[in-house]
Amino acid sequence: MLRKLPPLEATEAFLIAARSVSFRDAARQLALSPSALSRRIQLLEDFLGVGLFDRSARGVRLTVAGSDFLIAIEPALETLRWASENVRRWGGPLRVAASQSITVGWLMPRLSALQTRHGVTVEIVHGDPVRMVRAARADIGIVGGDVPPEGLTSTVLLDLEAVVVSSRRLMDGRAPPRCPTELGGYPALEIKTSPAVWSNWLAQARCSGVRLNPVASFDTLQVMYEAAAGGFGLAPAIPLASERLLDGQRLTPCFPGRHRIGYQYRSIALPARRASHDHFETFAGWLKHEVAASQSRFTQLTDLTESR
Repeated sequence: MLRKLPPLEATEAFLIAARSVSFRDAARQLALSPSALSRRIQLLEDFLGVGLFDRSARGVRLTVAGSDFLIAIEPALETLRWASENVRRWGGPLRVAASQSITVGWLMPRLSALQTRHGVTVEIVHGDPVRMVRAARADIGIVGGDVPPEGLTSTVLLDLEAVVVSSRRLMDGRAPPRCPTELGGYPALEIKTSPAVWSNWLAQARCSGVRLNPVASFDTLQVMYEAAAGGFGLAPAIPLASERLLDGQRLTPCFPGRHRIGYQYRSIALPARRASHDHFETFAGWLKHEVAASQSRFTQLTDLTESR
């Protein structure tokens, strides 16, 4: 069976040569002499029994057989490269993708304890978590949304509640509103990717008749919360992303009342990914525990106005 497979090093040399402007350029990429590269390609041609390149005074170009062979092997070699990389990653850093707000404000401050207690090293992967997981550039992703991404395994970490928060005094000098019915007279901040948060919150609070005054829409929760802490307006605070600013009292609840907003935090992965890294299950269990602890902390911080 194995004898029917072409020599791997010769096949790699062919692929690089086919993509390069010359044999000399291909040899440089492979750290070979031009003659050594030619010998590898000749070995492959002997194995296949057909010429892959036309060699002439004008240069080197693929034959028809060479072009067909290139089209056939490129996907296979890419699959082999990914498979090799994944096997080499076994026991290495677990690649995690999350939004900037979750990464900077919540996940990264906890990673040192994760490594100390569980021996798990995490590599943060930048980019859209869904896209990174689908491309196998991340082992696990943390996302927020109202529906699970298609084609991925998804575990709900938290059904999100929100509480209305602001700075202790707004830029115009006013104190925060004292009840949901006063919201209409205040500037409201929102997230571009989740425009239904406010309307969902108002519906759950039975204040759907209140008309908000949106003054700004932001790309990330982190920036929205910083704007709210600066007195620019009111914001719907959710667990994890708002924890740091609530804990530091840069944001405070305007009045009692946490309500569901129709969104969840989920962990996502490729269906076959759970067994591809020896620390996957450890991290998944740790993540659920930390999210639950942050939900409890969020409840404690936003219950402060209940006792006032």
